[in-house]
This record gives sequence, structure tokens and C-alpha cells, in this order.
Amino acid sequence: MAEPQDIEPIPTISTFRAPPFSSHDPTLWFTILEVNFKAHHITTSLKKFSVATTLLPPEVLSQLADSVTAACTSDTLYEDLKTAITTRLEASLSTPAVLRHHHPHPSLLPASFSDHTMQPLHS
Repeated sequence: MAEPQDIEPIPTISTFRAPPFSSHDPTLWFTILEVNFKAHHITTSLKKFSVATTLLPPEVLSQLADSVTAACTSDTLYEDLKTAITTRLEASLSTPAVLRHHHPHPSLLPASFSDHTMQPLHS
């Protein structure tokens, strides 16, 4: 059984400072988040997952519901969440450019393949 001094308190949102989530650069967001974890002595994957899911916009969580649910059964909840978000966002941001680059007539692609009309998970 854990001793009282072994239990990490989860910081309140007012003391834990993280930048707003940006789907345009999730890797940077997670890097800054991890610096905050160190500053607040948050070391377990469960606590990191708990804090991160509190800070993520509801739209992102709902679009990643399958990954969030799968992460809940893992011993590496936070790491699985981070991988799911960065992988999915990187794929959604790079797909239009890849299609245009490899298409024989990029100007014939529908407007939905434009970087400007492609909507990432959350702005």
C-alpha cells in the first residue's frame, strides 16, 4: 500500500501552466507539457494521462475516442495517447501535400485536397 508521502497530488489547472493545444504542432505542445510535468514532479503515466486529457479540447478527445479508450487499458496510458495524437495529426496534415505531389495533374484535384481547406483535428 502506498504511503501518504508516495502519493503525487495532481496539480490544479490554476497552478499547472500549459499552452493551449495546437493541432498544427502537437509535438511542441507535448514537449512543453512534459517540461511542466518535470516542474510539478509528475512522473507516472497515469497522472500524465489524467492531466493531458484535462487540457485537450473536447473536439480532439471525441475524434480520438478509440485511442483514448484503448489507452485506458494500457500501462503506458500517456505515451499511447501522445503517440495516437501525434501520429493522427501528422497524417492529417501531410496527406493533401503528399497527394498533390504525387498526382500527375495536381490542379485537377478537388479543393478538399488543398492545405487551406483541410481541417486538422483542432485549430
